[in-house]
Amino acid sequence: MHFHPYVGHLLLTLVGSWSWFAHIAIGAPQCSQGDVSNCLEDVFDIFTDGDEFRNDRIVVVRNDILGKKARDCASLNVIYARGTLEPGNVGLLTGPPFFSALAEHLNNTNLLGIQGFNYQALIPGFINNGTVKDATKMARLVTQIIENCPDSYLLLSGYSQGAQLVHRAVEMLEPSVSASIDVVVLFGDPMNGTVLPGIDSAKVMSLCHQDDMVCRGQGVYGVGPAHLTYRQDAQTAAMFTLSSMSDLGISSESLSQLAEMANKGIS
Repeated sequence: MHFHPYVGHLLLTLVGSWSWFAHIAIGAPQCSQGDVSNCLEDVFDIFTDGDEFRNDRIVVVRNDILGKKARDCASLNVIYARGTLEPGNVGLLTGPPFFSALAEHLNNTNLLGIQGFNYQALIPGFINNGTVKDATKMARLVTQIIENCPDSYLLLSGYSQGAQLVHRAVEMLEPSVSASIDVVVLFGDPMNGTVLPGIDSAKVMSLCHQDDMVCRGQGVYGVGPAHLTYRQDAQTAAMFTLSSMSDLGISSESLSQLAEMANKGIS
């Protein structure tokens, strides 16, 4: 039985990431070097099948913001794009841990609204730095949420192919819309180092692990453990996001923790 390196790393990382995988009996898919797409689909079918997954508290679909009127908007809105072939609209690997870290530092989690960006997240899109269709759709979503919630902070975030879409969508925004984006956080960005037009670089955090070859332009064949473990950066990303938003009602204890983390340079 031969496993494509991407699939092998993904299996190992997922199994090691959540304790509830330890007792699941899984049959690994048989993969060939030229069958990357089908292998990845099989992997996620395995991990999203069975009562163990359905009963877990990880939520892979978030639609907190769409349809909200200004008076009902959260204080901090997050638009998040998941990585390639992740389930739902926020995925498993990076989004949910990041949202939990944000909520942890807020006195009232109702202050936080999460909107997953709904797109296919297929491998061809990843290879092409995201599709024009998806980027256009994301640009419209950003504009819509800013118009509907003008008094809310806006965080734009994406992981892997989701980060590619953030880049391409921002390029399509009107300058007034770009100026309304308060924070951008990118995880495992294949376009790492590319400027986001119209957004102050001080508002942007791009988290790329030293050994993540995807961040160095190697595409799908650069995917390894370093690309699949950005959940460990959730607190760092939350610290960056919230440290300039003291009016959100963040507890003094949490603010002290954020300051301590910043001083120590914890990642």
